[in-house]
Amino acid sequence: MPRIPRMVRTDSGQRCVYHVISRTALEGLPFKKLEKDELVRVIQRFSMVYAVDVLGFSIMDNHFHLLIEMSPGDMLSDDEVRRRFFLLYNKGTEFPEGQMTHERFKSVIVEKGSTVINCLAYIDLNAVRAGIVKRPEDYRWCSIGYHVQADNRDGFLSLDFGLAEFGVYDDQRLKQYRASLYHAGAIDKRGKAKISKKVLSEEISDDFELDRMRRFRYRTRYFTDSGIIGSKAFVLETYAVFKDRFFASRERVPKRVKGIDGMYSMKRLTEV
Repeated sequence: MPRIPRMVRTDSGQRCVYHVISRTALEGLPFKKLEKDELVRVIQRFSMVYAVDVLGFSIMDNHFHLLIEMSPGDMLSDDEVRRRFFLLYNKGTEFPEGQMTHERFKSVIVEKGSTVINCLAYIDLNAVRAGIVKRPEDYRWCSIGYHVQADNRDGFLSLDFGLAEFGVYDDQRLKQYRASLYHAGAIDKRGKAKISKKVLSEEISDDFELDRMRRFRYRTRYFTDSGIIGSKAFVLETYAVFKDRFFASRERVPKRVKGIDGMYSMKRLTEV
């Protein structure tokens, strides 16, 4: 049976939200910790190149989800297209006149507003449904985990959460989205794992706020996942010694560990 042509909005000046799903055809569990980290980096890099705002994502062992808002090409000037192209390629690379398409994924057009909120919650709850974690932000390879554990480092993810349509201010959106996420996750789903009533009650009693101690607990993963951690000077000095063990196409710089004053980390992206 031939594949149904993909539905792509091409209206001039209209942004559109898509839920993108891609699943491996390989047997086994191809995505381990290292591969998941690298895929997050790839998604972040390409979202800077293309006219894409990433609303959410979840990377599981054999598939991943993306919730993205696309801008039509005609909303970008020629100069902006060239600028984004050279973010990906060297300045000496010839700018192409044509373009290549890639159709090896499934995509669903999503209405803005409450539908986006529910779709984003579905994506962020993947690890809970799989029984991997009890709280969605405990899983670092999803958008809520990135917001909480990495404090949305480098502004990778959109702060929309589907709530902009309702006039909710940026500083309140994470809290309101977490409330929707936990209530959605506590609903019975045909025997699949879900957020327990106990965990939901704890979040309700905390008014879905993340206090300083909980935020610090999430930041402590740097102590086990970083290649080097310490003061900025220490990280730079040590990185110079072990530079060949870090995969990078350009010089890497230490990242500040938010919530812990004066502490920086350099994450190793290859196994020694």
